[in-house]
Amino acid sequence: MIVLDTQSLIWWLDDSPKLSRAGLSAIRRNDVVVIPAICSWEMARLQVRGKVRFRRSVPEILREVLQEPGVRLQPLTIEIGVRAGQLSPNEPMDPADQLVAATALVLRAPLVTSDDQLHGLPGLQILW
Repeated sequence: MIVLDTQSLIWWLDDSPKLSRAGLSAIRRNDVVVIPAICSWEMARLQVRGKVRFRRSVPEILREVLQEPGVRLQPLTIEIGVRAGQLSPNEPMDPADQLVAATALVLRAPLVTSDDQLHGLPGLQILW
């Protein structure tokens, strides 16, 4: 099992060369690819702000990818919410990043991300 952050998910869906070889390899070899629920919100925000352009709506894109074998949406649970709130107490951190990282920590799964802020979090295994 692996967890994708929003950027890795977008790059995977777009077959982008920006997704690292290690990240793509991890996606291909794992039986379960987890998409944190917050990624749907982040994708919508990126689209609204003009940071990304999708050919279809975000719900259509996510519904399609969730039809792939082994791809699942991880809802926000109490454990994930609490764990996110405990991350990086002395430094400001993006709440979406906290929720993505907490999802990987609670599930005890590596996170595919290029986000440097997440690379130093204790206990978080990064694949990049």
